[in-house]
Amino acid sequence: MRDSNTSWALLNLILCATGAILAAIAVNYVAWQKQREEDSAKCDLGGKSKTKPRQPKIAWLAAALILGAAGVIVFLLTEDMRVGMIAADSWTVVNAVILAAELLSFVAAFNCKEE
Repeated sequence: MRDSNTSWALLNLILCATGAILAAIAVNYVAWQKQREEDSAKCDLGGKSKTKPRQPKIAWLAAALILGAAGVIVFLLTEDMRVGMIAADSWTVVNAVILAAELLSFVAAFNCKEE
């Protein structure tokens, strides 16, 4: 590993992009569920809905979105892509911890038990 001032780490970019994609998937899923509920409410003539869509836990979802943004911010603040590239640097651990926490909150947000 070289000094992070003279290089940037490819693994940090991969971790940052993975976190951003995961946050985008969460946002799109919630928007899709909301649209699906509105469409089913418009088309439901009998007043009864047979299946209730799974609702994410909002606090965990907010944590996943915040961690996704934090991963991007940490990458932008710590890496200078104008210099040479290395595989990993001292900030790789921080980016990996942020992504792991985001993955855990993402799973917790959508882990709904069937009643």
